[in-house]
Amino acid sequence: MPLIGVTSSQRYPMGGGLTPGGHQYWRLYIPSNGGGSTYTMVGDLELRETGGGASLTGTGTAAASSITGGYEAAKGFDGSLAAFWATASAQIAPSWLSYDFGGGNSEIVGHITLSSPNASYSKETPTNGIVQSSDDGSTWATEWVMPPQTGWADAETRSIAQPVAFPNVYLAGSERYMGVSAVSSVTFTGMHFGPERTNRLIAVAIALRSSSGTPAMNPLSAVTIGGVAAVLATRSRDTSGSTTEFVEMWTARPTGESGDVVVTLGGSAQVNSRAIAWNIGGAAVQTPILTDAKNVGVAGDMSIAATDNSIVLAASVRTSAVTYTLGGLSSVYFSNFGSSLCAAEEIVPTASTKTITATATVARIAACWEIT
Repeated sequence: MPLIGVTSSQRYPMGGGLTPGGHQYWRLYIPSNGGGSTYTMVGDLELRETGGGASLTGTGTAAASSITGGYEAAKGFDGSLAAFWATASAQIAPSWLSYDFGGGNSEIVGHITLSSPNASYSKETPTNGIVQSSDDGSTWATEWVMPPQTGWADAETRSIAQPVAFPNVYLAGSERYMGVSAVSSVTFTGMHFGPERTNRLIAVAIALRSSSGTPAMNPLSAVTIGGVAAVLATRSRDTSGSTTEFVEMWTARPTGESGDVVVTLGGSAQVNSRAIAWNIGGAAVQTPILTDAKNVGVAGDMSIAATDNSIVLAASVRTSAVTYTLGGLSSVYFSNFGSSLCAAEEIVPTASTKTITATATVARIAACWEIT
């Protein structure tokens, strides 16, 4: 049985992940926050070579995926928790906060210090993060994955060291799409998949909501992940209200760190959609060994019998109520993504039945893979 989370072929070289040594540009790529539905925020981010080393930031230039006026990228590196970086409204994820050390400068980042804002915005703080480097500010390589950071309090600071290996499973990317009427397909452009690994599997959970209530959009007729035809793992549907909502999980083995996810609907409909992607290393079998799903009208918990040395992923359509949560897989992370999709995961060393709960009766799914 392989050791969960660490294999000899997945260890990080000293000072970096895929591209050892120093680089001019570094960023924290953020697939999700702690449940904030409008913004992602960072109170302060310090970059260091080692945990005991000095902060490397101070004379460079900050940038971000988006900003809200008065909450610019530089405020994420100014050492103050009263002033912080915030994305533009509704640009929750994917988002990123970067730092340019300037031409001729090259730094190694093996440690970060991350703080939540001092403004009652703890839910907006990143729960998952990927530390990436670049030599041109355009092409980025994944160096290491931040361990999941849940349960943030206001003005909290955490010291986060580079792990010795990529985790066997982690949330790699997220994407949102505000649909228009009469579409028959949706493309999530340039979703982040993370680095190549032996037998790497990309699992994508897709949630769609049709305000027209058109049932023809379910089931999805096809999905491609990075240009590779995907295999359906499990699906669930909710048609109880004025809209049709459903969530499905598809898997494939594309190449590269990113790619498009193209969803072909079963018919033409007006849709809003969300998607998240997991990077799974060491999963030899593409079809999940176990699946479970709950459809509308089925109240209560759902459960899945996980085997030894396995990975369980779960996802659910999220209602508009901000109190709605999906829980039960707590060992790794829990993520709220926007207002339409919840996701959770857990690595299970010893066979057990995992119970997955939701505070509303909505479509939700789970799937399990053995790590080989």
